[in-house]
Amino acid sequence: MSNETTETTEETTADAEPEGASEYTRLEAAHYQAIREAERGVAELAVKAEATKSKASAAKKNFEAAVEELRELIRRGPGEQKTLPGCDGAEDAWRHMPLTAMGIDGALLDNLVEVDIKTIGDLSDQTDKYGVTWHNTIAGVGDVAAEKVADLFIEFWKEHPEFCDATKVDEESEDE
Repeated sequence: MSNETTETTEETTADAEPEGASEYTRLEAAHYQAIREAERGVAELAVKAEATKSKASAAKKNFEAAVEELRELIRRGPGEQKTLPGCDGAEDAWRHMPLTAMGIDGALLDNLVEVDIKTIGDLSDQTDKYGVTWHNTIAGVGDVAAEKVADLFIEFWKEHPEFCDATKVDEESEDE
């Protein structure tokens, strides 16, 4: 054998198959090309998704600010808001009771105590301040737990009528 070198011409293209390429290598090359195209598509969609996510986040913040402004207007009102009938003067007694007195325990109790909600009064203040979304600012407290708390409040008031002035409730219902 001689040490001759073979010359190649520049006429080959990027798509030309090497000599002896099998059907498998052609399929493999097509597969990798499809992967590259899919990756480009995914990258484009990721950019779009991030932009959409940012817009949604800004819209949510605007919504929450508008809700808080509305609640503040309602709370402030044209004059002092009336308290619920029958609960005047009973504030101090129930406000200092622990959450366990209304049946809150376990993980829900832990999550509330972690954000310094330790008494029924603290929880009542939280629900008054934020309304039905009071739990959104507390990690680990979702919609199901919030519904449970609402039910526990109802049960608590049913079980403790001594914290309400029943004569006022009867007088006000007769006036209507």
